[in-house]
Amino acid sequence: MLVFAKSDKGFDNSGGEFIFALTKDGRAWRIADTFVETSKNPDSWYTCDRKPGLRPERSGVPWRGFGKAWCDHPEVRAALGSARSYEESDIDASFQAYERGRAFQLSDWRGIPGWNSAKVYVVLLDSSDPNFAPGRWE
Repeated sequence: MLVFAKSDKGFDNSGGEFIFALTKDGRAWRIADTFVETSKNPDSWYTCDRKPGLRPERSGVPWRGFGKAWCDHPEVRAALGSARSYEESDIDASFQAYERGRAFQLSDWRGIPGWNSAKVYVVLLDSSDPNFAPGRWE
């Protein structure tokens, strides 16, 4: 999953712009990031299947915006399965937004399996719904 924030001014606890969920088989979803952080306590960052005292890599449940997108959309949850790692941040990407998708290239992929900074990823959406749009990626 990737989140594209509203601004480049650092962390914004009122939610990002969009979360993109990509699967190995080429399915993709664009989901509005509606998570609002109301506490510094990580136990409050879970939006479903609360696992107090555990981080996502131990609980299998993502938190914050990724967790809300994962919990609110069963098809995304089923396609991605359980979280295996803590979310990475401060990864730079260049991107171009289109009417029905987005193209992006990660410039600091930090060894995340499946990502390659020498490739451009293109997400093609089947809908223009700003809240939830399925599609595919190449």
